[in-house]
Amino acid sequence: ATKAPATGEFRRPLRQHSATDAGASLGSKSIAGWTGVPGANRWDCEWFAVDLLTVTGEERPDWLDDFLKQLYPGSQPSAASGALELLADLALLQHLKPRLQRAAFMSTAPASTDNLGNTYVLTKHYTNRWPGAALLMELSSILLETESHMTIRHEPRERNTWADDLANMHTAGFDPAKRWDVLAELRDTNVLADLLRYGRQLGLHLPKKEREQKRPTNLVPAGLARPAPGRPEPTGAKRQRQ
Repeated sequence: ATKAPATGEFRRPLRQHSATDAGASLGSKSIAGWTGVPGANRWDCEWFAVDLLTVTGEERPDWLDDFLKQLYPGSQPSAASGALELLADLALLQHLKPRLQRAAFMSTAPASTDNLGNTYVLTKHYTNRWPGAALLMELSSILLETESHMTIRHEPRERNTWADDLANMHTAGFDPAKRWDVLAELRDTNVLADLLRYGRQLGLHLPKKEREQKRPTNLVPAGLARPAPGRPEPTGAKRQRQ
């Protein structure tokens, strides 16, 4: 019997080695990562590292407040790491988007419980945790748009030291000129901003009992804030904005 080839076998591999990581504590929510050609050293790699709690002013995209408010409130700070790591993967995918047309892409994720779970999340393209589900839908929309395939490989933390250092904001050895602005690249999203807005209004980040009690009475359609290109305005949209 013959075995059907996997999805990635139909595509041209992208010659990039990449890794992401994230950190969550009471005073910090960081995402970080790097990418470069196989065999590159730190100085040769493009990289990013940002503490989301320190972003202010015009650098702050519209969706960031909604995202931070929905990072599993009431849970331990470390419980937010799964969603933060998905955001780091999204940042990496968005940066490599121009190179992804009909290519297979593989990045690595550090070895922790949340990160290991993300390998299954991205394999199945499913998670019931919020706001991770919103991030996964944005990731999927980019993969569909670029006709590409992304695989996250579990990597032991002791072999993922570069990304771990960046997540702790230790940037020694990386070229400052090769740092990219993650939030600028993610300012305009396909579905993420609208999903996070709906999620906050519906209380999708809350425990089930609190979510049932919330029952929003004035749900603002996401389309009123950013109408979909080419679609007519919803009935009454212009009146509500006025």
